Amino acid sequence: MPKRVPPSLVWSEEHRAYILREPGYQNQHLGPEEADSWLQWLDSHTSVSFQGQQGHLNLLREKRARGGAGYWYAYRYQGKRAMKKYAGRTADLHISHLEALAAQLSQLISQEKKQADKQPRAELSLPVPYTEAVSAVSREQGAESLKKSESSSLLLVSKLSPPRLPSSLLIRERLLSQLDDGIKHKLTLLAAPAGFGKTTLVGQWIAERGKQERLAPLAWVSLDPEDNDPVRFWRYVITACQNFRSELGLSALSLLQTTLQPPFEVSPLEAALTDVLQQANQLGCRGILVLEDYHVITAPQIHESLTFLIDHLPEQLHVIILTRSEPPLPLARWRSQGDFMELHVIDLRFSQGETHRFLQQRITSKQLSSDVLAHLETLLEGWVAGLHLIALALQGRMAGQEIEQYLATFDGSHRHILTYFVTEVLSALPESQQIFLLQTSILRRLNGSLCDAATDRHNSAQLLEALARSGLFLEPLDEPGQWYRYHAIWASAMQHEARRRLGEHPLRELAKRASLWYAEQGMLAEAIEVSLAAGVFAQASIFIEQLLAIHDLFEYAEQHTLRRWLEQLPENILSTHPQLCFAYAIVLLFGTTPHASIVNNQFEQPLRMAEQAWEGQNDRLHLGELQAFRALASWIQGDFQQTFVSARQALAYLPEQDSHWRSISLLYAGTEKLYAGCPRQAMQILQEAYRSSENIKNRYGLRIALLLQGTAAYRQGHLQQAAGFYQQALGELAEDPHGRGQALLGLAQLSYERNELETAHLEAQEALDLGQQQSDDILQIQASLILVRILHARGQSLHAQQRLATLLPRVQSPRSRLFASQIQAMQAQLGLAIGDFISVQRWVTNRARYSEELPRFQLEQDELLMVRWHLARGETETALSILQRWQSDAKEQGRTHSLIQIQVLMALALNASRRDEARQQLLSTLTLASTEGYMRTFLDEGDALSTLLRTLVPRVRNRALTSYLQTILHAVVPQTASLSLVQVQLSPQELRVLRLLAAGCSNPEIARELNVSVTTIRTQVQSIYHKLNVNNRVAASEAAHHLHLL
Repeated sequence: MPKRVPPSLVWSEEHRAYILREPGYQNQHLGPEEADSWLQWLDSHTSVSFQGQQGHLNLLREKRARGGAGYWYAYRYQGKRAMKKYAGRTADLHISHLEALAAQLSQLISQEKKQADKQPRAELSLPVPYTEAVSAVSREQGAESLKKSESSSLLLVSKLSPPRLPSSLLIRERLLSQLDDGIKHKLTLLAAPAGFGKTTLVGQWIAERGKQERLAPLAWVSLDPEDNDPVRFWRYVITACQNFRSELGLSALSLLQTTLQPPFEVSPLEAALTDVLQQANQLGCRGILVLEDYHVITAPQIHESLTFLIDHLPEQLHVIILTRSEPPLPLARWRSQGDFMELHVIDLRFSQGETHRFLQQRITSKQLSSDVLAHLETLLEGWVAGLHLIALALQGRMAGQEIEQYLATFDGSHRHILTYFVTEVLSALPESQQIFLLQTSILRRLNGSLCDAATDRHNSAQLLEALARSGLFLEPLDEPGQWYRYHAIWASAMQHEARRRLGEHPLRELAKRASLWYAEQGMLAEAIEVSLAAGVFAQASIFIEQLLAIHDLFEYAEQHTLRRWLEQLPENILSTHPQLCFAYAIVLLFGTTPHASIVNNQFEQPLRMAEQAWEGQNDRLHLGELQAFRALASWIQGDFQQTFVSARQALAYLPEQDSHWRSISLLYAGTEKLYAGCPRQAMQILQEAYRSSENIKNRYGLRIALLLQGTAAYRQGHLQQAAGFYQQALGELAEDPHGRGQALLGLAQLSYERNELETAHLEAQEALDLGQQQSDDILQIQASLILVRILHARGQSLHAQQRLATLLPRVQSPRSRLFASQIQAMQAQLGLAIGDFISVQRWVTNRARYSEELPRFQLEQDELLMVRWHLARGETETALSILQRWQSDAKEQGRTHSLIQIQVLMALALNASRRDEARQQLLSTLTLASTEGYMRTFLDEGDALSTLLRTLVPRVRNRALTSYLQTILHAVVPQTASLSLVQVQLSPQELRVLRLLAAGCSNPEIARELNVSVTTIRTQVQSIYHKLNVNNRVAASEAAHHLHLL
């Protein structure tokens, strides 16, 4: 996405004109008479926001695959989708036209709203990011269901709301002013250990500035360790940011909702964040996002995506991070750019004056001496929580003089102070309250019903309310006061005391009861977290299984969380749940860094456990799913044969009904037929795979099926049909860079065959750019191979060779190694074309080592290269023998594309001794190729074929075929013209020297061959260089090939 805010054209009622705003430029006022300047400006841009008199919309120019300026489309968000309307070319987009489009979109939205108003409304409007609480609850549902939903929703509200402030606070105006200054930057960072008042300070600032109406809308997220899941993290953040505008982020949340479908693509985080940022800018959102307790976040992907968000943050948005330590974000860069303000311990700690005011406010009216205050400042270093603990411990227990004497003599570290005063505070409470505090300290968030269930009592709500009033580090999290949390340092100290006084077993039982409460409320994710934290693994495994049974593995977007849960289960418990073993294998392979565990096969052990269990149960359905997964894993490992074996086994087990696993197995079965050189059979299977993926709404399956059908059509010689598949795929892959790149490669291949080299170059280059942006080695290699062919076709064979040489070192991943043989074959093909027979012979020698491992379609291309080698050596009968064998197979399997190549080479082979037969063969091949417009298949065979084609001109009677033949011959005319010119310039002796030079002979070898002196050869070589305008042997060989002098 762009680094700056996109421009906008806005109607100003005040100025009665349109104002063109573009960051970094002065605003322009445009009247009706300035339409030309508007269109001229628009022609150099690709997106703009329009806010007119009739409504608003966003304009985006979409480029065409075949180049050109592209067309403009108007977008406007409505609900969970973007409404799209064709706007026209740049010249069409007069301001009056934009006003008409805005009016049309506004009318459509109005109609949809009227229709929606007729539908029953849901009671719950808050977008709940937890998968198990995402659906709204209607009035018709039972009271028990409503109660469960309310519990979950209120818990979410407590997480997405700032904690309520204590009734009495020390106003710290100097820090409030610094937070005011922070708004001028992208980021404000408060980094200090627990107990230095970070949350209280920001909460106070929000409350104070909110009263003065000086604050933008607020989005607050209180983070927990369980939020180290990129999908969960961003669903919380985006949901919180809907406080800025209710429609913000709806499409992004939809993107994050369904992340895991075979073939298990990575969650489109950047696409979702880009969507949110663009929409926030288009909507003109103002807001402040607060991330509390960011120190609990350790997932690198979250740090990277937050960096992306802050780097691209619109000017009216601001982020505040509260953390106990500096986060691994590019703070030095932001600091140097002036993009953030920071507060640390030295800024947050209480001054001596603040310490005095705080203690006087809470424990004594006596003026404390400066010595006592200095002692406390030295001891606590302005630690706010320490002062609070002292106040709690001493309040009402000593007279003023005793307090001063006690404070003057107290000593110890923060940890000792905490332990001592927690003991002191607890001992002052009734026994029942002490036990309640210790028991509930293990719960991250508390409410009355939860605490009743966990502690087996009935008055928890009243106790919580009383404790909150007493200031015992219990913070209300919502306005009704239903949810609370203990301050982190208080909770940690009480948990330590609870283990000492109550013991581990009672606490485990308490956690078990709490997890059952969560499960009864339908909050399975929380139930699982509490069970795992308490070590109640058997119960946790049941809850995880229930969660996956409700939502299906493919619907549960939080794969990082699922992996974290499963890896905590002991093997003896995991092995009794084959479905969890299978899920664990899947998330091990795909749930974090894509395909990371493929290196050490981590996923194999849980997969074997699942397989053994299902084999013992003769569970064919699940065994089929497991084999489909094996096919997928084997494909990533580069073991294509095992992929195809597993896919066939999966289809034998799986029922005919559509499913994710059946669709992926069909895709691999279709790929197997393509590899085997059977495109006709492949097409039938792939059509079934497409229908299956369409029925289950597997968008990745649809994308792969379209691309593979394009390949199958291409190999059957149906170029127009192949283009249709690739164009359809391209239209559906706007948010899938790899799939878009593959579709562009297919189109580039077709453009190359039609000799539309400029279009082919544009398409292949765009695919290469996408591969580089995504660090996709396979896409880069494939695009580079097409670009090499284009360079060679343009006569830039030396450049093509240089580009090829850079590709082999990049063939590293298991799947990309397949391209090593293609690169080597292309090097040999270029060598053959320029007369570098040594490199061709080297390839011929080496290919025997890997030819048996090649897919049949690639083996066929290698065999055709061998045929060209035999023809260059005059071994026509050997060449014909190979061609006849492959011709028969190509006809039988419907490989018309290969058949055209084969028959062209057969014509060249026959031309050596059976010219009439050669012409007849070539004429039938032309007829076969003409319907789809083949060009490069003829042109790439060089001058020998073009000479043979010319002999057909007087023999062709069909007008359409004559026109087709002339089109091909016209494409080779420029080469022939350049040939005659150079032939006049080079003497017969120089031509002989040039041919030996291109064959790799040294000067002494050429001298011996031509029976002249080495000095004479040197002189003739320099003359050749001068006439060809080159300065070395390689360049001379390339020029000789380009001019057909060899």
